[in-house]
This record gives sequence, C-alpha cells and structure tokens, in this order.
Amino acid sequence: MEVEQRGLAGTIYLDARGLPVKDQSDTYGRYDQSLRDLNTFLTQHTAYRSKLENTEIRFHRPGEAPDVALYVGWYRLRQYEDAFTFRPGAVGYHMASAEAVSLHSASEPGWCKNALERGITATLGSIGEPYLDAFPEPREFVALLMTGQYSLVETYYLTSRWISWRMVLIGDPLYSPWKTTPAAKRSSLTMFPLAPIPPSDQTFDDPVLIRKELGRMHEQSRAKLDRILRDQLQPLVQPAP
Repeated sequence: MEVEQRGLAGTIYLDARGLPVKDQSDTYGRYDQSLRDLNTFLTQHTAYRSKLENTEIRFHRPGEAPDVALYVGWYRLRQYEDAFTFRPGAVGYHMASAEAVSLHSASEPGWCKNALERGITATLGSIGEPYLDAFPEPREFVALLMTGQYSLVETYYLTSRWISWRMVLIGDPLYSPWKTTPAAKRSSLTMFPLAPIPPSDQTFDDPVLIRKELGRMHEQSRAKLDRILRDQLQPLVQPAP
C-alpha cells in the first residue's frame, strides 16, 4: 500500500542470454528478445535505470544486483542465486521450470520461495514443466503493469496464454505498484494491436436485469415451440366418435 502511494523506486534488472531469434517458432529466442525489447522500452518510455545482462552469465554473485525494483530473467533450474537486494514492493520472476514446487519446504532451492524470503513482494513460477510460453512475455507483462492501469492479477492474465496450467502467481492480486505514479503511458503499449481495457474498468450490465431478460427469452422460445408442435400434430389428431 505504501508503494502504491509513493511509487516503486529502484533499478530494473534484466537477465537475457544473447539468444538470436531463429524463426517464428523459436520460443527461446523470442522470449530472450522480449527481454532486450523490454530494456529498449524502459529506456525510451520510462525514467527507470535498467541493467541488461545479455550473455549466458547470470546475476549470481552476492550483492551484484542491489536496489531491485523489478527483475526478469533466466536460467538456472531450481538454484536460487542470492545476488538480489529487493526494494519494498519489488516484482520479479525467473523463467525456469519448477521454480514454485514448494513455498514451505526448508530445503526448497527454487526461485519463488527464496525470493519471497528475501523480500520480493510479487513473483510467479511453475510447479512442474510448463513449457516456456506458459510464462508471460517480459515486455508485455512489465509494460502493462507500469501504466498503473492494470493490477497484478489483470496484468498476469492479460499476458498469459494458458489458464489453469502449472503456473502460480504469488502476491496480492490487486497490487498495482504504479497505481498513483504511472511509469509509462498507455499510449506506449505499441506491442499490442489494441491495448486491452483493464477488466476493473469494464462496465457490466445489471445481473438481475440480465436474468429477467433471459427468463423472458426462455418463455418466448417455449411458447414458439408449443405453437410449432401444435401446428404439426393437429392434422394427426382424429376427432372423437
């Protein structure tokens, strides 16, 4: 709540791998490019300082990533590397399989449990192999959240391809770190053909009136069916002797 009022301060860390996009079906290359595209987005449309690591070397040494406001990167499977110092309100996720296998086991080495214990406010991960395209693409996810018009859960579901799969979102679903101090304008969301309307801003019809209208339509349909059956059966009915 404090971060929503004053804004999320700190540095953004992006850990890419330098993978080229080989073709349209190359998911690994596409997601890696999304990290680089996110770095460009941050430079062009926000005031945040971002640090992009674009090789197979990760942020892994203790103290290497201080003052973290946001992190997205990969790839070390279930081996959290204690390089990050999270600011209050920090958001981040690590694109690797099975980083949310447990949030309770004392011996759990994965990203989610260990990042939460070290102060991250919101994260996401998988309980088993989800395949890469189950993760939100970094540029889409971060750009939506930074406008302050989409809550954490809205941002997650608007940028997720699969529902009820192996992914877990961890954090207050209504959290919106840029709620009162947007970091990016909605007009900057050029990665979307049409920027989605935040679900919380959508208007819905009165459910009581909808129920009444559906009931009226049902009665009309039943009366129409009665007439059809009566017309069809009437010639078959023999008058009583």
